[in-house]
Amino acid sequence: MKRLILQVDIKIDDHTGYKRYEPVEELYKISEHQARLFADKWKIDYFKITDCNFLPNKHPIYQRLKMYELDYDQILYLDMDAVILPVCPNPFELFVDHMFSAVRNHDWDKKTDKIKKYQEEMCEVYGAKEDYRGFCSGVMLIRRDFLDLTRDKWQQYINKFETKGERDQGVYNQLIVDLGGKYNELDEKWGAWYRTGTYIEHLGGPFRKFNFDEDKFTRKHNISMPKENSLLNFF
Repeated sequence: MKRLILQVDIKIDDHTGYKRYEPVEELYKISEHQARLFADKWKIDYFKITDCNFLPNKHPIYQRLKMYELDYDQILYLDMDAVILPVCPNPFELFVDHMFSAVRNHDWDKKTDKIKKYQEEMCEVYGAKEDYRGFCSGVMLIRRDFLDLTRDKWQQYINKFETKGERDQGVYNQLIVDLGGKYNELDEKWGAWYRTGTYIEHLGGPFRKFNFDEDKFTRKHNISMPKENSLLNFF
């Protein structure tokens, strides 16, 4: 079975309208380092997209959709501000029976007024049933059959979610809704942007991301970063 860890790290000068996606270089280096280590451990391919050639008129966050051109049975997409921790088991094996797995975008089990309001608004945007529980596109494990089923459908949604703030995440959620609204919902252990993870730490929230402390983070999670020139050993 062909498996891949996919990341997107594209350097641009202007982040107008996308300020929350500005890179944090120290965090990104750790994310790539850990992803490559994990790929090597489990004999999985690693690929990082570094240009916007696939969708030249779209922001880098949309370039993950290039996965539709890649020949793999399973693809783990991982944002650059998400870090695979040393204790992480192999999700490719754990969730091999699921066509689409992703980390929920909120703790939907908390029935607060704020979360209920967001869920109602989200379901309206997607035309989903009222009990649909959306996911974050920062950590997704996707099988080939999902990509085959939606290969000719994602393009119609590429511009739909720009003004609604969902962007590429909206595209993937809409495709799941179109397929019936069911997916393998992963809990916070697998990398929620709003809470500390156990297996994957996703610092997607602006406060956590832009207050990143490399030394504190690596010591907390027992991560050993190589010296700068030793990164060449990965290539």
